[in-house]
Amino acid sequence: MSGGKTRKILLFLILTTTITSSQGKNIGTFWAISDLHHDFTYGVKKEPESCRSVIPYTQLGMFGDYDCDTPWIMLNQTIYSMKQLAPDVDFILWMGDSVMHTRRDEALTLNKTVNIGTIRDITNLIKEAFPEVPLIPTVGNHDFFRDSQTSTAMLESMSKVFFNETELHTATFKKGGYFSANVSPRLRLLNLNTIYYYKRNKNVNPTTNVDPADQFDWLEKQLQLSKKENKKVFITGHISPGFSPHGLMWFYSQYNQRFIFLVQQYADVINAMFFGHDHKSSFKIITTNGKGSVPVFIVPSVTPWTYTYNHNPAMWLVNYDREFLGDDVKIREYFFVFFFSLSQSYDNSIMAKVRISSDIIKPFSDQGDVVAWLKKVRLVARLQHVDDVASLLPLYLEGDALALYMEMEEEDQGDIDQIEARLKQAFADDAFSAYRKLTMVRWTGERVDVYANKVRQFVRLAGFEGAEMERLTKLAFVMGFPDTIALRLRQAPNVEALTVGELLARARVLKSTGDESQNVVAAVRTPRSVGASPAKSGPRTSMTC
Repeated sequence: MSGGKTRKILLFLILTTTITSSQGKNIGTFWAISDLHHDFTYGVKKEPESCRSVIPYTQLGMFGDYDCDTPWIMLNQTIYSMKQLAPDVDFILWMGDSVMHTRRDEALTLNKTVNIGTIRDITNLIKEAFPEVPLIPTVGNHDFFRDSQTSTAMLESMSKVFFNETELHTATFKKGGYFSANVSPRLRLLNLNTIYYYKRNKNVNPTTNVDPADQFDWLEKQLQLSKKENKKVFITGHISPGFSPHGLMWFYSQYNQRFIFLVQQYADVINAMFFGHDHKSSFKIITTNGKGSVPVFIVPSVTPWTYTYNHNPAMWLVNYDREFLGDDVKIREYFFVFFFSLSQSYDNSIMAKVRISSDIIKPFSDQGDVVAWLKKVRLVARLQHVDDVASLLPLYLEGDALALYMEMEEEDQGDIDQIEARLKQAFADDAFSAYRKLTMVRWTGERVDVYANKVRQFVRLAGFEGAEMERLTKLAFVMGFPDTIALRLRQAPNVEALTVGELLARARVLKSTGDESQNVVAAVRTPRSVGASPAKSGPRTSMTC
């Protein structure tokens, strides 16, 4: 990216419809998402760990950057946009890769516990938004630690996150990360762990281990059973067979040949296959002699992280015929677009104006954080290039807040500074009230990021600034946890020198593992010693999907 650009945020939803229309009358719908790659250091560390080049956090947009993996706010926006667009789907296909890429050695930031914690956070987010919708999770190569190295111990941990232990398919998932699910009377999903076949997986050897975890044998038996029961099959996985859009074959050749052979043998049973990994919408066709062909759909990534091209976060909404009277499907791709504020060296006429939906700003009456609400109004106004914020803001006032505005002098109603001052005076906590609330705030099980923001808000409203604000925020943040977690945080090496952001990252790990783990590896490194050289911007690091 050019040094003349200042990275800004995205908030613009676009729809494109592709593929073909379903011919049947009993139409079902499902979501397909892949490669979420959550960077929990984004917005926390000064230089997020997933970014391909060293980028100061001040240059990064709130919702993400093409050089980096997905911040939590973008994940949340994606999942709840899905809920708003289509809440009553038959199921959700989740094609794997929840854990971020890392610019440096992954062991500096990740470990088995951290990876499972990330997977758990995203699983909880999806299930909170879609509590009644079956979730079909797939194992991605980055979900393992180390990257791409399959591990039955980690599959055991993932199974506890994904499934109720009474579910029938937990046994095969624990064994090899694969399972079947009957999602309708005529449709069976066969969800595979294709990381076994990935060339970067050094825990398998295609010469000596022709069928890792007996998955090929299981797949053939499931296809035979489906044919006998007159069911159609969707095969899903993370990495696809054949060549990628980059011209690469991800599979070991021996595994690729066997996989393709099986698909060709049962092409009359397999309706479609869905994979991720490539970070790009695409499709392939596996042809046969006399049994038709099988489409292979590649679901785009949610992460904007650049592999060989800039990519906007995207997800698919798929329509299919539940009775399979016709073989076609209809895919709608929803994606978000990043907009950049360009320096004067660029032609500003190329910039599109962003239209922000009015439901982004919730009306304010007399409840909630008026300071944060006012900042959000300013942000939306700036994105829409609205200079007259004083005319925009009253449109979102209700109740007592609107009554207060109506009582203002007409001249003051045209002055945004006067409006904000009156609203803060009436509805913001004074320093004494804020300090009293600060002494009572406790972590109650919410996301630690939310808890940290709550603490920081009360410290700010109590009138603390600068170093005093940072220190008091850190103390209140730690001591608001239950004793077991607070003690673990206080015992962190060089804890006095850790920032709130670094403690927050550590607390996320402790929250995800509970108090039973006594050997949690820190999610952040302790600060460099005084006098150490700061990181310098350099060339982009070569990283892999």
